[in-house]
Amino acid sequence: MKFIRRKKIGRIIFAILIVIGITIGLWIAVRDLFQITHVEVIGAQIDVRIDQEKMNKNLLFFPTQKIRTQLLSQNPLVENIEIQKKFPHTIRIIVTSRMPIARVALSDRTVLVDREGVVIGLSGDADNFPLLSLNNDESLLIESLEIVAGMEQGELLSITKIDNATLLAKSTTTDIYFPQSDQIQNKVATLQSILSGFRIKGTLPKVIDLRFEKPIVTF
Repeated sequence: MKFIRRKKIGRIIFAILIVIGITIGLWIAVRDLFQITHVEVIGAQIDVRIDQEKMNKNLLFFPTQKIRTQLLSQNPLVENIEIQKKFPHTIRIIVTSRMPIARVALSDRTVLVDREGVVIGLSGDADNFPLLSLNNDESLLIESLEIVAGMEQGELLSITKIDNATLLAKSTTTDIYFPQSDQIQNKVATLQSILSGFRIKGTLPKVIDLRFEKPIVTF
């Protein structure tokens, strides 16, 4: 009986050793087969780097979302980062940089901003973007950028704070009055509808006043 028990115990130990050996073998195979050896950065001319000494070396277990969050926090001029796993050995990082859509006149300088209001740099000679003159009222910046984004590129010349209730947007053909409102997206949608209709007719008004429930159009 003792011999039989020892034989069973020996078989169990042998089976356990086989399982451990297979597990270690698989782990080594996965580690080597999907080892990260290349990091590709595609897109914006911004120096985006990953500390390869600290990152997980295995492609299967690479923390894509964590690294993306870190890179975005470290690179404020980057709008978006997409990280792709390219099997078996490559991480591909696709970078989208922030693009200016307007100039903002401050008390001592004029800066370029993207559609989220992030400052990209000084405007310099970049006069092909609409100029926002908001009297340093930051609360109006996002509203004004919504207006810029809703106009055709190159059509809008400037947006000016007229008083505490009104913004004046000047296009190449039309003066457009906006109320200072948290419903600015609805006003922009109304403006797009009005302009689209008049473009079809081949003529554009001199003034569109969106401060009232029903827009006032003047030729």
